[in-house]
Amino acid sequence: MALVTAKLAVRAMSFISARKAVTSIQAIGGRPVAPPSPECIGWAVVTAGRFIPGLKNCLVQALAAEAILKRAGYTCELKIGATKNGPHELLAHAWLERDGKVFIGDFEPGRFRPLTAPGR
Repeated sequence: MALVTAKLAVRAMSFISARKAVTSIQAIGGRPVAPPSPECIGWAVVTAGRFIPGLKNCLVQALAAEAILKRAGYTCELKIGATKNGPHELLAHAWLERDGKVFIGDFEPGRFRPLTAPGR
C-alpha cells in the first residue's frame, strides 16, 4: 500500500507534499504491536517494487520504506543526490540510509552527491 501511495503522490504532488502524504497514510494504522525488522521491511519494499509494474522507481521506494520504517518506530534518513553524466546531463537518485549505510537504493558509493533535504 505504501508503494502505491508513494507512486501516486510523487506523480500528483510536490516532493514535500508527497512525503507528508505517504507518511500520513502510513500513520493511520498506528504503530504495529510487533513490528517486522528493518531488514524485512526493506526486503518487502524492494521485492514489491520488482514485481509490481511502475514501482521500481528509487524515489517511490525510498518514500514508502521511510514511511513504513518510521511507523514501526525505526530511524532512517531519506537522501536525494545528483551527479553529472556528461556536460549537459544531470542524473538524480533517492535512497534511504540507516545507521550511516545505504538501506534502500542501489548505486555506486560516492557517485551521487547528496543534496540538502527538502523540508528541513
